[in-house]
Amino acid sequence: GLQGGCWPAMVRQDILAVMQVARFLHNHPLSGAPDPAEQPAYWHEYFRDGACQWKSLIAIACARWTRDHVRVICAARSAAPDALSQLEHECTECHLLFATNVALQSHQARVHGKRNRYRKHALSTECQACLKQFWQRERLIQHYKNSRCGPLVLEHGATVDDGMLQNMDAEAAHEARRNIHAGRNPRFAAKPCMQAQGPRRCAAFYV
Repeated sequence: GLQGGCWPAMVRQDILAVMQVARFLHNHPLSGAPDPAEQPAYWHEYFRDGACQWKSLIAIACARWTRDHVRVICAARSAAPDALSQLEHECTECHLLFATNVALQSHQARVHGKRNRYRKHALSTECQACLKQFWQRERLIQHYKNSRCGPLVLEHGATVDDGMLQNMDAEAAHEARRNIHAGRNPRFAAKPCMQAQGPRRCAAFYV
């Protein structure tokens, strides 16, 4: 068996530690992986075919260790590093720290499968509640987040199905990259916001 301080035992302990990180991640294949001592063939195949996934897990595990230990080290030295002090946005799933909210949201979408809850209500570029036309879907989503329309749309607004949502998100990502390459804001719209006319879809607006 893998006992004592032999190097296979130490490797097994490292693998088990990284598996703990995988359990925090959204649908990660290692979240239910077997113990390397019981099924070494599984891990042989994974290291051969899933090197990139393993590398990203190692990076996340190291970041978690840094978060848990750097504060203790800095407290002992009575000096907090500038880099750590700038990491103010914490992921509620895996507790990694990020410098900006944008970086945090990107991480949550990529690693944990989380998406902005208003995205399913952005059917076009027009607000379902107040009928403002933004000409750009990301600007509409930002409007939902920062205005009273957001809660009303969440409660009363129409939504798109997951397949359509993926297509719309892919199109929005392509548009954002195109704007960045052109030296513009990712949420650039060719026309200014305007107030459209017509019946408001959210019943709560009539109350």
